Amino acid sequence: EEVKEIIALPKFDRKIAKRQKREWENIEVPQAVSDQLHAYVTAIADLYPNHPFHNFQHASHVVMSTIKHLNRIVAPVDLEMEDESDQYVKHKTAAALHDHTYGITSDPLTQFACVFSALIHDVDHPGI
Repeated sequence: EEVKEIIALPKFDRKIAKRQKREWENIEVPQAVSDQLHAYVTAIADLYPNHPFHNFQHASHVVMSTIKHLNRIVAPVDLEMEDESDQYVKHKTAAALHDHTYGITSDPLTQFACVFSALIHDVDHPGI
């Protein structure tokens, strides 16, 4: 099935979210992967026609805006509480934030899908 009305995202798990944040902060992308990504984005750019608006420059702006919006979402693991007595409140608040943002901040694949969709959204636009 190609189309789903609703995509269920995972429930909030504070331990997993905290571990993911630590892992994300330590990721180093190998040069070969960076080169491969550059070549892929270049190939996508070449698919965009040279229209006055629905072009690769527009797609680049949409990608940057998407990333900016994703970065403005408060991630549940970014909450800082002063002491251990606040842990229950912190967990409840983090879970509520996760639900409020539909889990986007807790799911890197969803974030990737948003940015990738922004990149390709007008590839074959007729320019009208």
